[in-house]
Amino acid sequence: MKRSLLFSLIFALTFSFTIPASADEHDDVSGHYFEWDMRQLIDQGILNGYEDGTYKPDREVTRAEFTVFIVNSLNLSLNDSNVQSFSDVGENSWYYETVSIASSHNLVNGYDDGSFKPNAKISREEMSVMIMNALTFSGVDADNAELTFDDVGQIQSWSKPSIEKLVTLDVVAGKSSGDEVNFAPNDNTTRGEASALLNRMLGLVDVPDDSDDGAKDPDAEYTTSSYDISFSNMINIQMNKTPKVDGAGIFIASQLVVEYYANPENFDQDSSEFYQFLVLSGQSGLSADEINNDILDGKGILDGEAQAFIDASKEYNVNEIYLIAHAFHETGNGTSTLAKGVGVDENGEVPMEENDDGEEEPVIIRDLDDERIDHIVYNMYGYGAVDSQPIRGGAKYAFDQGWFSPAEAIEGGAEHISRNYIGIGQDTLYKMRWDPEDPGDHQYATHTQWATVQAEEIHDMFTEYDLTDSYAMQFDVPEFEDMPGETSLPPIEERYAVLDTYNGVMMESTAEPHLNMRSYPNTWANNEVGEIPAGAPVEVVGYNGGWYKVDYDGTTGWASGEFLEFAVPLKVDVGEGYTLNVRSAPSTNADDLGSLQNGEVVPGISDKGDQPAMDGDWYLITYKGETAYVHSDYVIDVKAEEVEDTEEE
Repeated sequence: MKRSLLFSLIFALTFSFTIPASADEHDDVSGHYFEWDMRQLIDQGILNGYEDGTYKPDREVTRAEFTVFIVNSLNLSLNDSNVQSFSDVGENSWYYETVSIASSHNLVNGYDDGSFKPNAKISREEMSVMIMNALTFSGVDADNAELTFDDVGQIQSWSKPSIEKLVTLDVVAGKSSGDEVNFAPNDNTTRGEASALLNRMLGLVDVPDDSDDGAKDPDAEYTTSSYDISFSNMINIQMNKTPKVDGAGIFIASQLVVEYYANPENFDQDSSEFYQFLVLSGQSGLSADEINNDILDGKGILDGEAQAFIDASKEYNVNEIYLIAHAFHETGNGTSTLAKGVGVDENGEVPMEENDDGEEEPVIIRDLDDERIDHIVYNMYGYGAVDSQPIRGGAKYAFDQGWFSPAEAIEGGAEHISRNYIGIGQDTLYKMRWDPEDPGDHQYATHTQWATVQAEEIHDMFTEYDLTDSYAMQFDVPEFEDMPGETSLPPIEERYAVLDTYNGVMMESTAEPHLNMRSYPNTWANNEVGEIPAGAPVEVVGYNGGWYKVDYDGTTGWASGEFLEFAVPLKVDVGEGYTLNVRSAPSTNADDLGSLQNGEVVPGISDKGDQPAMDGDWYLITYKGETAYVHSDYVIDVKAEEVEDTEEE
């Protein structure tokens, strides 16, 4: 999806995905009910964060805020012939331009008294009308469904037709409350809930690029680099590197989605994603004032740091527009924890404290007077912030490099990118992500969209500042043996790998009164395919990111592992950042069959009753359909632990 830089700069660019190896900042979106939906909008620059680095998924949305989301989603500009004005929307208000754009396309309406009430919390029925207006504007229509909600009498006549159409389109659904399913038309809507609805809306529309200068530049240089490896072999290598379908790095991507994003034929020269092939050396020539005033203004810790980007660009021959886009991407527009600074001790370690669950977690301190702190370190490109411990890893890396100011982090990170990637030939986003010269050996990230998301931001900045004329642009497109032609992005249900880790194992639902089965692993998406009654047994046919693909009564779907239980559950306890090897026999000299993540619950084999079977100091488990072994020093008997906790209480 493409948007003008105007909205990208006003309402944010993107949120952090991955860093070298694969990492993502822990924020208040991680683990939230609406995480997937919010990250989709964050990644597209539709949903912005706050100055403290949060996204506040449970904060209720105002009418002005949702208008911003709608306009930014559809990439709209003002229709001068149909401008409407409202008594309470002044020209100096931050939402004036957006409300004007939305009203000029008849997407929003005011009240009988001439007001818009921009700061009023938006209700579900108001939001439904706005969304249906947006769909109608985009050429999407539907039949009117018969509403069966228990509170249908509370839906007002002016919103009912829109809700009826949205039900047909599967954009809105009811809320379960006991035995009732209500629409709750007067309920306010949170940012998380709004994200879910917007994602469904965007799945029905085709948003055009508003730029007419994004087409192939006749003055640019276009080259093709051929690689002595077949495309299919390259994909096989990538699949062994646990590519991720989501920015948070939780779910492993399917081969279909990896094939789509790794295939250069899927990105034509008229698209913003084509900028993943832009050679990233050289300088754009923008002045520090232009960058500070037009690009970095309001971007958290990055605000005012233009000279550091320019100096880094000149010193290490890396384009500063790319460096800025990359820093935006990795720091949530300068608002991430690592970007704003993290206190460390004399050894570069972040202080740790025990949380309410008894688990150790890092303490963020930015006060040098605190006796636990010797330095404040900064990290703008996510180096060292691996998935398992992003704050501690990223802070320690910054400490070891001596990044004790934002400028040092900007310039130091640029040096590393130049030395480790651009300076050795991985000089495009595509090459950094997929390493076509030696696939899988030296790749910057694991997220499948890492290159295309940044490509869109770079394209927008180049277009906004007319750099296509002043900058000698060079595009280098890879070519593999047996290259396939253009393919389509697979439907979302086919983007998640189905791993055979626990195939054939029986589990039991613990959810009351039932557990929903879904077409893909997302709790909020309107994708239910069946229900599993509490206590009902199911057979596992696949696994991914804490979710299980299960078969129940002839229906197959995904269910959250939070509500499923093995008969003999064993939990891996190897410490944060470590993995446990699975062996073919009860010996450290036996074949290594794979590895398990810390905290992962695995199916032990029953000995007597619900007691886990052991062979000496080794537990027997089921792994990929076979009996395997894990050492008891690193595994906890979940049910035995629960009994001990009960006895202590």
